[in-house]
Amino acid sequence: DSHFPYIPPPPYDTRYPGKLEGFDSKQYTAIYEDVIVEKRAITEGEKQHLVSQYDGEIAYLDHHLGQLFDRLKETDLYDNTLIILTSDHGEAFGERNLVQHGMSVYQDQIYVPLLVKYPDSKESGIIDQTVSSVDILPTVLDVLEIDAKLPEIQGKSLRNIDPTDARFVISESYPNGRLRRRHDRFKRFERAIVSGSLKLIQSTAGKKELYDLDDDPDELTDLSRIRTAETERLESQFAQWLNSTNRITDAQGASEFNPEVLKRLKALGYIQ
Repeated sequence: DSHFPYIPPPPYDTRYPGKLEGFDSKQYTAIYEDVIVEKRAITEGEKQHLVSQYDGEIAYLDHHLGQLFDRLKETDLYDNTLIILTSDHGEAFGERNLVQHGMSVYQDQIYVPLLVKYPDSKESGIIDQTVSSVDILPTVLDVLEIDAKLPEIQGKSLRNIDPTDARFVISESYPNGRLRRRHDRFKRFERAIVSGSLKLIQSTAGKKELYDLDDDPDELTDLSRIRTAETERLESQFAQWLNSTNRITDAQGASEFNPEVLKRLKALGYIQ
C-alpha cells in the first residue's frame, strides 16, 4: 500500500504532519505531469503532503503486518517461520524533478528496506555491506537447506555474507514508453554500480556520475572528475559485468510471454 495514489485510511492519513486538506488525485496528477517535464519544481508544501501520506501508508501496512505476526505467534508458527520484508523500488518526491519511481537509479529509487527474520533466530544484527534483491532467492534456499550452486543464481545467501568480499551490486532503470513520450530526458537507460561506499551511475545518454554514499548519501556532489582512478575502476567492472550477461532482445523476450501477460504488461507501460 505504500504507493501512488497515497491515500492511507484514517487515522493514518493524519498521523504525520503536512497533510493538505482537500488534496486529491487530480492535483497529484497535475503535479506529476508538470514536474517530470520540468515545467516547474514541486513546492515544499506539496512535498510535505505527499511524504506525510506515504509515511501514513507505511504505518498502515506496519499495523497489518503486526496483526499477521500476532496470528503466527498465536498458532505457534512464528518461531519456525522465515519472514522477508522488502520492496521492489523506492519513491521520489520531487528530487531532481522526479516523482514516483522507475525513472532513475538514484538512491531514492533503489535504496529499499530488506528485513529478514530467520526461523528459530535468537539474535539480531545489521549487515553493513551493500546487498541486492537477487540475494533473496539463495537466502531462502539456504534456509531450506537446498543446494543453490546453480549458474543462473547470481545472488548470495545473506546468512553467509563475507565482510572481506569486494563485491559490487548493479541496479538498472528503463523508463517506460509513456515517460519516454513525455520528455526527452527519459529517452535513455541508466545503470548504477555500487562497490563499498562508491556508486557510479552511467546512462545511454552519456551521463557519468560518481558518489561516495558514506559522505554524500543524497548524491549531491559528483566526484567523477575528481576521483578519476576510482571512476575508471568501476567503469571497468561495469564493462566486465555487461560482457558476462546473457542478453535477450525485446522481440525474443516478448515471444516467451503468454499473450494475456503481454497485454497486461503493455497496459502497465512496462513494454510497448
